[in-house]
Amino acid sequence: MSNNGTIYVLHMLRGCKNLKNCKFCNAQLPDEASFCLNCSSALNCDEEPVSKKPKVFWHRKALVFCIVLLFIFTLSLATAARIKTLPLNPQSDTPETVLVPVTEENGETVTDSQGDTVFEAVTVETTTKKPTIIGVISNLIGGDKDKEQAEESSSLSTETSATCPADTTASEEKPNVTNPTETDPPKTEPTTEEEIIKENPAEVFEYEPYEKSSTQISITKYTGNATYVTVPDYINGLMVVEIQKDAFLNNSKIKTIDIVKGKRSFIWLESKCFNNLSSLTTVNLYDNKLGMHGDFAIDCPIKNFNINYWQWKCVNGAIYYYSGKEWRFRHFLGSPSYNTLNLESWCLSIDNDNNLKTAKNLKVITAHKDIGGFPCFQSDYNNSLQAINVETDNDMFLSKDGVLFGKHAYSSSSTSYECYCYPHSKTDKIFTMPQKQGFTFSLIAYKNVNSVNNYLEEIYLPLNAYFSCNSNIYTAFPNLKKLHYAKGHPSYDDVRFKFTGITDLY
Repeated sequence: MSNNGTIYVLHMLRGCKNLKNCKFCNAQLPDEASFCLNCSSALNCDEEPVSKKPKVFWHRKALVFCIVLLFIFTLSLATAARIKTLPLNPQSDTPETVLVPVTEENGETVTDSQGDTVFEAVTVETTTKKPTIIGVISNLIGGDKDKEQAEESSSLSTETSATCPADTTASEEKPNVTNPTETDPPKTEPTTEEEIIKENPAEVFEYEPYEKSSTQISITKYTGNATYVTVPDYINGLMVVEIQKDAFLNNSKIKTIDIVKGKRSFIWLESKCFNNLSSLTTVNLYDNKLGMHGDFAIDCPIKNFNINYWQWKCVNGAIYYYSGKEWRFRHFLGSPSYNTLNLESWCLSIDNDNNLKTAKNLKVITAHKDIGGFPCFQSDYNNSLQAINVETDNDMFLSKDGVLFGKHAYSSSSTSYECYCYPHSKTDKIFTMPQKQGFTFSLIAYKNVNSVNNYLEEIYLPLNAYFSCNSNIYTAFPNLKKLHYAKGHPSYDDVRFKFTGITDLY
């Protein structure tokens, strides 16, 4: 059998009498045939045979692909050209230096001898933001997406800054207390030619290595004559970290000492580093990490102490220090305008007596019920203190007519109070010891307990009050003449034989 079925059929039909030809391919067919065995065309209808044509779908896809590719290429060229004409820096208030062609008055570009364009540097304000591809394409097709995005970003930034607090995390533990409502006094800046004296730090400061350090120094003396003195962070490449005792001594010209921050890691103010500066009214420390003795300033009428470091506060003439656990009083400014110390509610103690004895204008100290630490005042305390008043219901301290008493051994469970301070300038001639059921009170004239008072002449002692009659009593109260004991007092017979003055019962 032949592979061509048509040839085989034609061979079989050679003996047939009634034959006809296909009108399409002219092949011989039986008369009764309704389909051509050669081209498969219908013979009994007037329709044209359906010829199979090759599909052309791939041509259409190729055409569409070419069109899209051409569009992308054209858009890319336009985008690149647009980006070249836009500033590339983000929006900023900082001026930017750019190169622009130099032109003649007639507008022609200036060229050099080799025909190259000459450029010049021009400082311009950058007021546009960096373009984005989406923004450029949007501009090309008539949109304004970049503007909308900028407005949306600005709105979001404003909203975020209004609702999210600034990060105040520090490497050290910060106090969890409410800041005082008072604001720091404005910093004093030099205003006259006399005050604006340019000094070379290396010429006006004497110094030595700080604790044998090869990179840090301690100022030992100021030898300049300016009214506005700047203590730098570095002198000759060495970091200034300390001001020693009497470094600023007996200078009547200095009005302001400005201790700049710079790259300094810390600054330490030694005891009496500012000594007898009769015109000093302002000390600026800014955000310096500070350490200082409570008596760093002696005989200095300081009114403004400006510091922004979180561990320190200056409120109404009082300087406070945060120890890591609590706020403590450290120093009282020497300006005559400050004469009353009202310890803030968040301050829980006074460090030691040295922090108060230099406050020669201080007259009254007022403490709240939560104060937990008072020093034993030295006998060489200032000559102006008249009263120390402690709010009632304090667990550790009690005051009577301006005289301070504290629990023995700082124990809140103790039932014994001792005198912590009988103020220097308390002018009363008669004092009556306090009474409180279940407690005893002692007026002990130790040198570290009572300061000298030249006014007191008589003391009244209830049954629960005691008086230590030793040699120091005559130093603490040189004008004390009489002791009045309540009838039945257990110590009366012992004291009347020791006291050189008059003793009696009431």
